[in-house]
Amino acid sequence: MATNEILYIGEPNDVLLTGLNLDSSGAYQNSQTVTGEVRTKTTQVESDDETAEADVITNGTSIGTFTLSYIAASNGNYRGSLATADAAELVAGTYYWLWVLSSGKTQRRLNCLAQFRRKT
Repeated sequence: MATNEILYIGEPNDVLLTGLNLDSSGAYQNSQTVTGEVRTKTTQVESDDETAEADVITNGTSIGTFTLSYIAASNGNYRGSLATADAAELVAGTYYWLWVLSSGKTQRRLNCLAQFRRKT
């Protein structure tokens, strides 16, 4: 996946997680409970020195949660969707975290940018 994923404002956002596996063995995880959550990105400054890289990015506030379902006969692939009502809370040009967590303790965090879909 790209460094910055796009979340579209005011419409459902499909999320595809590919190749969920155990970090220790690499074995695909095909029977996990997988959830997703979009959270605001919050930065807390921990230093008065403006040149220091002492900022800590925290989890922020939850915008919405959803469940991802296993895609049959795939190697660790799951699909879910952020609801339209939750996506309506997004602010254009703002970055968010998309957290994906599995019951097998695997987690992924993606950097996402909110924007309106361009009309064609």
